[in-house]
Amino acid sequence: MAVGIPFALALFAVASAPPTAARAQETIASDRPGIGSGSFALSSGLQVETGLQLSSSEAADAYSVGQALVRIGTPALELELFANSFVIQRGKTVPEADTEGFQDVGVGVKVPVLRGGQGPALSLQGIVTAPSGAAGFTADAWVSAVNALADIPLGGRAGIGVNLGWQGGDGVTDATSVIATPALSLGGGFGVFAGWAGSFSSDGDAHFAEGGLTYLPTPDIQLDLNGGRDVERGDWFLGVGLATRWGS
Repeated sequence: MAVGIPFALALFAVASAPPTAARAQETIASDRPGIGSGSFALSSGLQVETGLQLSSSEAADAYSVGQALVRIGTPALELELFANSFVIQRGKTVPEADTEGFQDVGVGVKVPVLRGGQGPALSLQGIVTAPSGAAGFTADAWVSAVNALADIPLGGRAGIGVNLGWQGGDGVTDATSVIATPALSLGGGFGVFAGWAGSFSSDGDAHFAEGGLTYLPTPDIQLDLNGGRDVERGDWFLGVGLATRWGS
């Protein structure tokens, strides 16, 4: 299957990378709420991330329930299940836009190349999604994605996350993405982030500015509030979420 080739190449690359020592994570490291993902890969235990989101465009409003990601840690890599969301869409100017259903589901792996410590951290990620969603919420094709995920400390409580990615498939327009997300720990379990996410394809580009707030009531639970806006089209989203872990 042609769409599986980039995914296989990613697996080969991460399997060929030199091994790195496992590092305990004192507090939960979540891949939400930003558009990008963090470099941290679970080496043990289970982590579940979920949320609710309202998004709006000129044509329609959409309510996403779930945003579900299940992460399973192993000594070599993290296994991921992207259950995604049930979406309710309501048209503004076109009543025919009213629809609802589940999005495509997918599986992935995240493999650490550099675990960081006091320095930069880097992981490689491969994802495959299946055409399992409802009409209007499916790509109607198998889609594969390969991402490089980096976290770079900036000194003190500040850092920046950087993602470089590609996705495509049979009958699907290839797209590349660049995401940069500076973040700052405020102490007391609170953190803030603000960033930019760009997607580039022959079908058109998108540029989102985003930001949000996170709070850790315990080392194993993270709550979040997040939002973003397309700086060219004016589309926007607002969401809340939860991440929790066991056995890490």
